[in-house]
Amino acid sequence: MTEPMKSSQSWNQAKNTRFICSLLCCLFVFLPITLFSNESIDTDTLEGYRASTNVEEGTFFLVNPATDEITTSITLRTDVYIKVTGIVLRGKVVQFFTNQSDIWMEGIYMFPLPDTAAVDTLVMKIGDRTIEGEIKEREEAKQIYEEAKEEGKKATLLEQDRPNIFNVSVANIGPGETIEVMIEFQQSVSCDQGKYSITFPIVVGPRYIPLSMLDKENRDMPGVHPEMTADHEKIIAPVTASQTDAPQVSLRIDLLPGFPVKHIKSPYLPVIIEQKEPDNYTIVPEGGTAKQKDFVLEWEPLDESKIYTALFQEEVNGNLYSLVMIHPQDPDTITASSYNRDVVIIIDTSGSMQGSSIKQAKKALLAALDHLGKDDLFNIIEFNSRTRTLFKQNEPVNYRTVSKAKSFVNLLEADGGTEMYPALVKALSMDRDQNRLFQVIFITDGCVGNEAELFTYIKENIYNGRLFTVGIGSAPNHYFMRKAALSGRGTFLHIGDVAEVKEKMDNLFQKLAFPVLTDISISWSNSSAEILPYPVPDLYAGEPLTICTKSYLDAGSLEVSGSYGEQVWRRVFTFHRTGTNNGIGRLWARRKIDGLMDQLLERTSEEEIKKEVVDIALEHHLVSQYTSLVAVEQVKSKPDDEQINKEKLPLMLPEGWEMDQSRANYPAAGTEMWLFLSLGIVLIALSGFYLLSRKK
Repeated sequence: MTEPMKSSQSWNQAKNTRFICSLLCCLFVFLPITLFSNESIDTDTLEGYRASTNVEEGTFFLVNPATDEITTSITLRTDVYIKVTGIVLRGKVVQFFTNQSDIWMEGIYMFPLPDTAAVDTLVMKIGDRTIEGEIKEREEAKQIYEEAKEEGKKATLLEQDRPNIFNVSVANIGPGETIEVMIEFQQSVSCDQGKYSITFPIVVGPRYIPLSMLDKENRDMPGVHPEMTADHEKIIAPVTASQTDAPQVSLRIDLLPGFPVKHIKSPYLPVIIEQKEPDNYTIVPEGGTAKQKDFVLEWEPLDESKIYTALFQEEVNGNLYSLVMIHPQDPDTITASSYNRDVVIIIDTSGSMQGSSIKQAKKALLAALDHLGKDDLFNIIEFNSRTRTLFKQNEPVNYRTVSKAKSFVNLLEADGGTEMYPALVKALSMDRDQNRLFQVIFITDGCVGNEAELFTYIKENIYNGRLFTVGIGSAPNHYFMRKAALSGRGTFLHIGDVAEVKEKMDNLFQKLAFPVLTDISISWSNSSAEILPYPVPDLYAGEPLTICTKSYLDAGSLEVSGSYGEQVWRRVFTFHRTGTNNGIGRLWARRKIDGLMDQLLERTSEEEIKKEVVDIALEHHLVSQYTSLVAVEQVKSKPDDEQINKEKLPLMLPEGWEMDQSRANYPAAGTEMWLFLSLGIVLIALSGFYLLSRKK
């Protein structure tokens, strides 16, 4: 071999060696950074979540710019008081922010309220000083708050980011100081199958934002309004894994049902029930505090044979506002329908469904399969970051297809993102037999942030089909569940425990077995009234009709008519006022705003809707998408030479959610990225082996 050839080979070997060493260096240097750095992964644009470092729950945290160390600064305690009178609920949430640091702080806390709540009161207390909040347009309220903060005045701002997600900001909390924030709301009680209930959410589950919604270019799409895209940052907060040091939430319910009750039940939390008078009860959790899951309370009339009808009224500025609940359907006069069905069952297998939620979901799906009729067609769609369909087309119900479906369900695991849109497109674009009733059963926790996009798609593509939502887990997104079902002309239910899957799925399919009361029309006998919601949604067996009205005269009698298929149905109800109650006008206004916001889903101009919403919200002192409550103390408290530090309270994970300990600051839904990282590492290693083999 000549000297030049030896020199060339040596140079190539050295080059290959240097390349391999470079690859190994990259692997050993950047892999630990990727795996363990909290800043190397921007979770605003990855799997839709923003995460935080693993700090104690219930505390704000301060990052020292010099050392990058995290220290706790503000602790939070919450007291919740709820009073139920008949079918009206009045709630009060009191939050205590205590600054344990030696610096001035601004605290920002994202928290849930019931998705139909009319939030009308904000009070800030500092010692014996009380400042009541004023209702303003959102931009004006924000400006008032920011100016007060800059001037060193204490201020509180309450904003709505979804109907069930609110943000409270508290400015200029001095060292060692406690500021008390009181928020009040009103709503109506739920009723189904003769059982009355209330649900109070304790925690906001982290919301998944699809990557397409994070792309700024998509924000200018025709018909897309701000809730679809531009405000996703408002519903993202830091996430913490620990469940042991969560903020303490005390809970007390005073129940005055207005009739003798057979039993009172809290299905997800042990409670102590004290009967003060024949129809007056006080309910508190055992141990005094709630858990990181929805609190649900149910009660049932002692006499089940009587159909309970209620009318509550309030007169405001010459207007008579009414809240009415009636049960229009008589089970003895309704027979089960005999329609053959096309049933598509969608199941969410994203990472947020890990743990007990996926067990509940799979059991619910298996129960759904058992309720299929022998002449039905069916299919299953699974989704996480991707969408997968069991059959290419809907298949008949027989031993082979159902066995295959059950095997498919038993192998399902939860992982990946929550890309709902492709799954809905797949389900609603399937071929439909016009001689069959098309039904979609959607099993999910609903923890997404692009609700409006999904509602619009459902509304525009359901046609003559029906969509039913089954909420799974300890803290599902009730706003999504209710509104998706309403958009799909269906109904919804919540399963919070594996033990209740059979009972609740039986109830759902019992509803589906009976015809739906459609084309509902309502009129007062002696008064023209504005009735909400409008149009009145379809009613399923066992569901009451709950409406709010605005009129100028007393109600008298109410005529309700509708259709069961081709059969016309009509009934007249005569009312005696059950009681008067402050806040009925605000319930009407809340429903009016809800209906106006629905028009955005129909691609109505936002400018037109915003003006009408603002006028109603300001008149009735309500927080809305476009109005906020702000309270400012006029006395300056923070010295000019003191800096204010801002931090957001980390979200508590709902009970049953899992956080992978190898990446403890990321929710379970953010898993797909790690698969790609592993594949990348394998490719680097393979390229190294390839170069080594060439050297030989």
